[in-house]
Amino acid sequence: MTPDFKLWVQEVFAPFGRVTVKRFFGGGGVYLGDTMFAAIFNDQIYLKGDGDSRAAFQAEGCEEFVWTNPKTKTIWNSVYFSMPAMLFEDEDELRCWAERAFQTALKAKAGRAPRRRKPVSREI
Repeated sequence: MTPDFKLWVQEVFAPFGRVTVKRFFGGGGVYLGDTMFAAIFNDQIYLKGDGDSRAAFQAEGCEEFVWTNPKTKTIWNSVYFSMPAMLFEDEDELRCWAERAFQTALKAKAGRAPRRRKPVSREI
């Protein structure tokens, strides 16, 4: 992902808030604060979805991001959906869809067990 593309993604989401883009599994993750609500793969933006929002994505003709492990051929359905094209032209709709994806990501994050942190040794 080029620096110009990262900057463009930040500009796309500017109506929603100040987002950051970080490397994520060969693509990128789009974060608001410490919560990733969108992913970037092959220069395509995907918003976080769930069972509740799946129908809305499908109604807009969005495709679910599916990844196949090249070694095991295991298929992974990600619950990330391609961003509807209309959002690039309509800031109000962009804010609504981004907020829905963000809330979905927060809900998923709350349902996970907290990460165990390794103890830090300190010498005095």
